[in-house]
Amino acid sequence: QGARTAADALNPDYVRSIFGTDISPALSERKDYIASRLARFRERIVPSKYLQGVIRDAFSLPSTIIPHGVAPLHAPVTRYRGDNFKFGVVGGLLPQKGWRTVIEPFLELRSEFPGISLTFYGGGEELPKRVPEGIAFRGR
Repeated sequence: QGARTAADALNPDYVRSIFGTDISPALSERKDYIASRLARFRERIVPSKYLQGVIRDAFSLPSTIIPHGVAPLHAPVTRYRGDNFKFGVVGGLLPQKGWRTVIEPFLELRSEFPGISLTFYGGGEELPKRVPEGIAFRGR
């Protein structure tokens, strides 16, 4: 998290800043193990140019991009009665995943529909000290 390159992620100073101690030998061993497993596959499919670069730079392996996502559904907008609609976020609560960016628009929507709720499922960075009403964190 926060390393600009795969090599940076194995730098002992960086590793100490993240883990509090230098576990770079174990991380290097893990990287080599993952590389040996990835090399066994005829194809490696990734969803983005970014991840393609990570696989290339970290493991010196080629990969093919097949973007994830689903084409937009062009269906009529459905209006729901009541305000007990539930929203959820599943995944790592890390800055690069953007989980915090969901909170502000949710709170704006909640001011209009006070019965809605938002639940986060996943571990990661430290949670806010004060959790706004209507939001819950359920952990991993």
